[in-house]
Amino acid sequence: MNKFTNKIYQRYRLLKINKEASNLSKHFSGYYKAWKEVKTNPKEHDPLKEEEQEIVVGEFEVFKLKTGTGPSGEIIIDEPKKEVSEDIFFKFLNLSDENGKISSFDIYNFVNRYGLLVNQPMEQKLLEEKYHIETLSFWRYEIALMNSLIKTYYNYQNENIEELKKIFIQSKKEFSDCFYRDNTYSSIETNNLKSNIEVFIDFHDMVSPSGNFLVEEIYEQLFARVLFQVLNQKLRQTTDTYIIETEESGKFRARDQRWIDIKSGYKDLLSFIWASFAHFMKTKTKINICLNNRCKKFFTSQKFTRAKFHSDLCRSAYARDAKMWELAQNKFMKKEGMMMIDERETGIGKISSFDALLLNEKSKKVLAMLEFSYSEIDHKSLKWNHIKDKIYRNLSHLYDKSKINHAFLINKHGKLFEWNIKKKIYGNEIQKLPETKDLAQSNLDIKRLVQFEK
Repeated sequence: MNKFTNKIYQRYRLLKINKEASNLSKHFSGYYKAWKEVKTNPKEHDPLKEEEQEIVVGEFEVFKLKTGTGPSGEIIIDEPKKEVSEDIFFKFLNLSDENGKISSFDIYNFVNRYGLLVNQPMEQKLLEEKYHIETLSFWRYEIALMNSLIKTYYNYQNENIEELKKIFIQSKKEFSDCFYRDNTYSSIETNNLKSNIEVFIDFHDMVSPSGNFLVEEIYEQLFARVLFQVLNQKLRQTTDTYIIETEESGKFRARDQRWIDIKSGYKDLLSFIWASFAHFMKTKTKINICLNNRCKKFFTSQKFTRAKFHSDLCRSAYARDAKMWELAQNKFMKKEGMMMIDERETGIGKISSFDALLLNEKSKKVLAMLEFSYSEIDHKSLKWNHIKDKIYRNLSHLYDKSKINHAFLINKHGKLFEWNIKKKIYGNEIQKLPETKDLAQSNLDIKRLVQFEK
């Protein structure tokens, strides 16, 4: 398998509709064809039972597709197509970020580039199938499932036993029953997923040296069983290989030459993505996570098995990040009683609107939020008001929630700017950082969330 040609629509729209109240819902109610074709759990994915749903709508502008009429008067339609390669599954599963959040905007961008998942309109039906709809909850479930599997595969390759123990859960009813359960994605409200990623595993025929259920002894068998069950289910949508007739022409050929070709009949883009993923898993190819904190995408490198970056842009961004951190540490770490940590690496998530946290070294309570700018931004910059208001909004939210009063911005030249809610200071340039005693301690104690070295 190398490439797949997906038939696409001319225009896509991202909409929120209410089943009862929206005219759009009534207008599109007959176009949920995608859901009839995909074998899935109706409790999780039936769009007609969701009161409010996000949908992506593909629309054919038929009049733009007509290229003429045939000899018998039939309409000739030049149907738009998009060719995708087998590594598309990486782009698909990476629509989830490292925390499990799957953005509507990212899905929409993917659709605009590669088309819908289960749409394969026949040319003779184009005039009848003006619209095609897929709900984002369906997209999110498929993305979450594949992302969960690749994450587990990464832990499997790196023998991260503690992470594997969290996801393989033995049933309390039967010793020979086990569940693969990942609640990462359903716990995020914006994903709108009704339940966890869950796969039942019958491991009665698995071999455990101790005779007990120990993940470290049989994790390879457990994960292989999960892959077997999930991929078999997904690949049922893939049709058999078949023969097609081809036309060939050449410079010295008086007429077209007809011959045969072999084609793998993937039903739709979704089945091609899952088939590509299955081929990849079969090879046990080494995967990596991008070292750039602003990326952290899964990827593989054909040249270097120990590659650290998803792209050259990520490599450059990482180097730029490192320079900013060195600059910030020279500014902030000179103050006695202070310590600085990377919020993105802690995984706290609740305060990810800033780049770093400034802590009281003894109490481990947050003193201030830190924002890095990789530009020369200051009061004279065109984007200054936007940045100033953004930091104020984010800090105000944290102040209301955890009494975090201070924020600082540092630009690429080391210039410092201060925000102080109590004193109503919003972006004033300062020459030096206040002393630890002059910064109000917040209510946010992160000792429970971050493991500090002793």
